Amino acid sequence: MKAEQVAEILKTLRKGHSYLIKEKKPELSFELLRLLIKNKVESLCITRLHPKWVKRKYKIKASILWLSKKEYDYCTSPTDPGMLVSILEKFIKNTKNGVVFLEGLECLIINNSFPIILKVVEDINENIMESNCRLLLPIDPETLDEKDLALLERNLEPIEFEKGV
Repeated sequence: MKAEQVAEILKTLRKGHSYLIKEKKPELSFELLRLLIKNKVESLCITRLHPKWVKRKYKIKASILWLSKKEYDYCTSPTDPGMLVSILEKFIKNTKNGVVFLEGLECLIINNSFPIILKVVEDINENIMESNCRLLLPIDPETLDEKDLALLERNLEPIEFEKGV
């Protein structure tokens, strides 16, 4: 059932669109990313999980940036949303058929504030709409209050996996 549901959602993902994927843990979101990469979609994955772990667990063969305060070349700080937007704008501008996978929105909100990160998401979404890329933004809806979740859903297309999948 899980594989069928992911495959069905994969068919609906359109270039120039941003998706808010609501699930407790981003397991199926990573599976969507893996399938997009398998279908020759260039990707940039930004995640709270260590890149080695993501590559090993999810079999992701992509550019991965770790959302961390560590000072490695494969990290971007969750306290610098301007740098994050700059990195994503560059990728989106230089990619003909791509996906931006941004896992760790909760971390960005904790390190900044919801209004700041909402503005970041809106900036990224505007860039996505003018491109041939897609944005996948997994979030555990229980980590946000109803108002904040509604603000995110206003400009992003929600995807919710069936329970028990």
